[in-house]
Amino acid sequence: MQDWNKKVKLNNKPFAKKGIAKHNMVFSKRLYVDKIGEVPQDPVELHLLYTQAKGCVLRGKYAVTDTEALLLAALTLQIEYGDHNPEKHTAGFLRNELIKYIPKHLYGLQKPEVWEKDFVSTHIKMKGFTELMSKQAYVKSCQKFRGYGYTFFQAKQTHLGKKEAKTIFLGVNVDGVAVFKTSDKSCYETYRFAKLKSWAASQTQVTFKV
Repeated sequence: MQDWNKKVKLNNKPFAKKGIAKHNMVFSKRLYVDKIGEVPQDPVELHLLYTQAKGCVLRGKYAVTDTEALLLAALTLQIEYGDHNPEKHTAGFLRNELIKYIPKHLYGLQKPEVWEKDFVSTHIKMKGFTELMSKQAYVKSCQKFRGYGYTFFQAKQTHLGKKEAKTIFLGVNVDGVAVFKTSDKSCYETYRFAKLKSWAASQTQVTFKV
């Protein structure tokens, strides 16, 4: 925490002043030991998983299509506002909400009017979903995405060949280590922990032998 506090200061003045916050301290699940497909019934644990999954979707950490992003956005709206109400959920209201719930790298794929039309029709289909049901559906949907269950670390690689990108994601989960593309989150290779002969880490690099 002390190191982090030093990094968020500029000229002895913290960034985190009202209106110009630049940094956030984020607490998140780092190791997923539950089986994929299982969703916790405890409402607090489920809420934490849902919140983290939503953040990963919006930051582009999962390989999500525009259709999938629309479904997740509608589930989020159902969680926060309940069933679709044409008197409350007007065109302007929904357009403002879309900007919050559709990942930035996908939002530009369609015009706002098209997003809005699809958003309304998708949200209407959520009628009757409780907050708990919607969060369970959200987490289950995310479990299908490439990268779910991994903690990603941005890294540089030198062993995949000159044609491949130098910057990759090193993913760690309960089974082992995997190397992912940063673009579409496709997996180059996976190494189970049982296949790792040795592991070493320093401030500048991580090395493991297979």
